[in-house]
Amino acid sequence: MQLVVHAGMHKTGSSSIQETFSKLSHPGISYAPFESSNHSGVFKFITYDFDDESDLRKIGNSSLTREKLDRLKLENTRIFRKFLENSEGTGIFSAESISNPGSERHIETFAKIIESHNVPTKVIIYVRAPRSHMESAFQQMVKEGRLGRLYPSRLWPKYRARIDALDAAFGRNNVTVRAFQPENFLDGNVVRDFADFVGCKIESADIVRTNESISAEALALTFLEQNAKPSDRSNSTQENAKFIDRISSIGNSRLRFSDSLMAPILEENSEDLTWIESRVGHRLQESEPKNPIEISSESDLIELGVAQFDRLRMNLIGQICGMTGEKKDMSLQLLNFLRKI
Repeated sequence: MQLVVHAGMHKTGSSSIQETFSKLSHPGISYAPFESSNHSGVFKFITYDFDDESDLRKIGNSSLTREKLDRLKLENTRIFRKFLENSEGTGIFSAESISNPGSERHIETFAKIIESHNVPTKVIIYVRAPRSHMESAFQQMVKEGRLGRLYPSRLWPKYRARIDALDAAFGRNNVTVRAFQPENFLDGNVVRDFADFVGCKIESADIVRTNESISAEALALTFLEQNAKPSDRSNSTQENAKFIDRISSIGNSRLRFSDSLMAPILEENSEDLTWIESRVGHRLQESEPKNPIEISSESDLIELGVAQFDRLRMNLIGQICGMTGEKKDMSLQLLNFLRKI
């Protein structure tokens, strides 16, 4: 068996890769058989030390008792070792959390487990240009209810820290770093590029396409709510997902960090950017979003959220009254609703 470890990074088509290959039936290709196609949680259970307070905090689920954590660690480790022992051809393990900054100790533990089974391993990681990575990372943290302030410098990708940890654990010759620039991929699709790396051909019908982005307007509304820190707001992943879904129809623009916001961050991290561009062999090109709305500060984002008041009001009315259609139809539906209440 040969193992391919897909280490993200976040927001580089990882969900499409995971959903596609977890469902794919292809001779000689096997996907690590865990409940979730995203193995990030599995990686944590396999490699985290639950006697370490910092590792416990990173699990982020206070409902899990120590007994349950130990049981999950044993069970996930057992399944992974069995996968390494019994699989033939090429096996795939995909987890963006492998490349999270600060995961050096966990990556080393993971590599040692694989090494104990004498399984040759290749790692691939896709990287985005800094501005688009930071915009996507910010959006994801806001969607997950984890961010009510804008600190742009904290969103820098930390390319070298991530990749040095992979090099140290698996050997630089076994770690492939590719720029997430779809125009350079076969059919402009990262799933096809990953399939080529793995060594298999897939049909277009096999590719699962996912789109988890939301508009700048909906993002601004979500940020506005989190910035206010309401005491009764739920932080559960499920509740946040429902909330995002309810406002996802508002707006169609894309968030863009302005040049003035990015300039000092790029200057501060110029060495890291030079390093990653040397590693991939070319400059990282920023993608240009359609209908961009530029923001230069936290107050810009809050103002954008406040400016959505009329849209938010109509969205709420529509959901309460079940309204659909053109303005005239919606007006008649609303009048009918007012008559009945």
